[in-house]
Amino acid sequence: MTHDPAVSVGPDGWATWEALTARVGRGTVARWVAGGGLVRLYPGVYAVPGLAEDWRLRVEAAVCACDGVVSHRSALALGELTPPGGSVHLTVGHARSGRGTPGVVLHRTRALEVGIRRVDGLPVSCPERAVVDAWGSPGGLQRAEVRSAAIDAVRHRLCGPRELLAEVERRP
Repeated sequence: MTHDPAVSVGPDGWATWEALTARVGRGTVARWVAGGGLVRLYPGVYAVPGLAEDWRLRVEAAVCACDGVVSHRSALALGELTPPGGSVHLTVGHARSGRGTPGVVLHRTRALEVGIRRVDGLPVSCPERAVVDAWGSPGGLQRAEVRSAAIDAVRHRLCGPRELLAEVERRP
């Protein structure tokens, strides 16, 4: 019996190892990966090749793989304050390793539960936290882009100047 990787992965375009091996055998999944029918996005997370480069799909899969909160530039992009693209930024608990995988930048914090909102079911840092995180993150957005995102967040009433100031003051 021949299985189709896209059907086994499902409508999201990605699936975990556990979900795949519940539908087909381990050897089948290994053959799909070896033959290019599936792409390993992150440890234990696979996608169909045509969707593997989709930024939004990579964000969803990274949240599942790393059990983190979308943050920094990625949170600003999900809030439509900056264009999507680049590495996926996630914040994880301080006890976890900060080592990411290719395409995923992990940031550690002791205050993981502070300021989390949901965007299309994904846990995402609130706009004021994302602005402050992105401002202080090297290799991310340019200062002018973060400044523009902060202005847009206030203009669209996603946060206020007081919330931005409180977030800046909360950081060491």
